[in-house]
Order: sequence, then structure tokens, then C-alpha cells
Amino acid sequence: MENFTSLSQDNAPFRGFRTVGGVFNPAELVKLQYHHAPAQSNAQSDVLHLHTPVDPNARAAFYGVTDPFRAFIDGGFGQVSALGFQSPALDLYFSLRSLVTSPVSLAVNLDNGPDDGINVRATVQATNALGSPGQYNVFIAIAEQYVEDLEQVYVLRKFLPDAAGTPLTSLSPADPAQEINVSYDMRHVTRDENGEFVPFAVIVFVQHLETKDVLQTLMLQNG
Repeated sequence: MENFTSLSQDNAPFRGFRTVGGVFNPAELVKLQYHHAPAQSNAQSDVLHLHTPVDPNARAAFYGVTDPFRAFIDGGFGQVSALGFQSPALDLYFSLRSLVTSPVSLAVNLDNGPDDGINVRATVQATNALGSPGQYNVFIAIAEQYVEDLEQVYVLRKFLPDAAGTPLTSLSPADPAQEINVSYDMRHVTRDENGEFVPFAVIVFVQHLETKDVLQTLMLQNG
């Protein structure tokens, strides 16, 4: 689930979607929140957007989002309904998408990088034939699990290497697995008072560039 929003919006529905006691099942659902710059001229200033403006704006442009808020499930729900969490079709859409078998498998590993940075190693293998090259990209995101003083969750801090993603080359079960290695210096991730990074997640997903269909997602919360 991708949530386009700002601090002026009520983001409690995003935080609470399919959670029990504030916890959701990451094997069922992955959350990612973008604080983008809406087209409205009277939009309030958003410190989370100002901290990292480029990547959230790139995702908004990818989907054509100009509204102050919009929720997407697997890239599709936000295209059929602009009501977001107020839509009565949200739960049904989520349930139907949960029944779809993914045609790709994902694995993610983290290694220590130089100077407090990290190296992310994502492995993608097609398990069904996908089609022609150039239709799918792999996206790797770093998100803060909780921005405590602002009560925001899974806030995007950086796409690796950037918001354009990496073209998928494993397009059939006969193709070798694709390994993507990216490094990040963690410059956009918050540190707490003792200098440690706040809890963050690494999120990897495969998406069709035209239909916006998300084929598979994997999240590591032990960053």
C-alpha cells in the first residue's frame, strides 16, 4: 500500500489499516508513505516533504497524483478510486489482490557499508513468463518505520539508486535470477540522541511501468 499524503491530512487510517494493536502482518501487507508536493497552491508546508522532496514527487508524477492525498494498493486501487481510505471498495480490492499469485520471487539481504552506510542486495527471479524487456522495474526503498513526534509510519526517505528503479531482466523461469546491489550512506535517515539510526525498513517491489501493477513486494524491518 502506497499512501500519498501530507502532515495536514489525517493519516490515522493509513496507520491503522489492517493492524491489530498497531501491528500488521508484513507477509500480507507492506506500507510505504510519500509526503509529496500537491498541486494546490494553498497547500501547507510539510517538513517531511521538505526533508526529502525528490523521490516522493517522482512517485507522484509516476502515478499522475496531484491530489493532497491518494492511496494505492498494488498500484491499481488509487487509479479506480480517489476516495482512498474512505472508499467502501478498499477492503474488497485488498482481499481480491491478496488472492493473486505473484509471478516473481524476491529475496533481500543487508550488509554493512562504509561510514554507517548499508549495502542492499536484492534478488529477483521470475516464476512465470512476464513478457518483453522494458516493461518492469525493481524499486528499492528505505523508509523510517515511525516518525515519532509526527505520528507518521513507513515514511519514504530514499529510493535506491533513485526513484526510476532498475529494469527487470529475469523475465521467465529460464532466465537467471537478477541480483541488484545498491549502497546508501543513510544521509536522509534520522538518528536518535545517541547517534543510532531510528528503526527503518528496506522495501523492494517489482512493478509494471505502464499498468502500474505491483507484482510482488518484500520488506525487511530489521534495518
